[in-house]
Amino acid sequence: MELLLRTNFDIPKPPGGVFDPLRYLSLGAGQQDQMKEEGKSTSATAVYEVARPILQSCHAIPTKLKILLDRALSALAQEEVLMIVSGCGWQLDDYQRGYKLKDASGSPLDRWNMCTKMEEPIILQQFLMF
Repeated sequence: MELLLRTNFDIPKPPGGVFDPLRYLSLGAGQQDQMKEEGKSTSATAVYEVARPILQSCHAIPTKLKILLDRALSALAQEEVLMIVSGCGWQLDDYQRGYKLKDASGSPLDRWNMCTKMEEPIILQQFLMF
């Protein structure tokens, strides 16, 4: 997990210290300010990049992330929303509910995977680009 976080965000591990993802939440703020200055609107590609770690390989969506993702998706056309949701392996009705009833093989789920508490603040930070 630590290696994945450092690789995706190009964050060096502090020398002699423990990697703390919360410490690095302000990284990338300059990039986000630059995007706002350029006046870029919400694009399907940007929403997909934020939605992917929330939805792929997960069966449930944390409430905070669901609210923010709903707001980001509301700025897109219905076709784009369907492409994003289905591209992450979800049905639209499952996404609207916030969790999957069945797995990919059609068997009912009795346990649900979702992003971890350590991943959630990092994903929340990505919503600042909207």
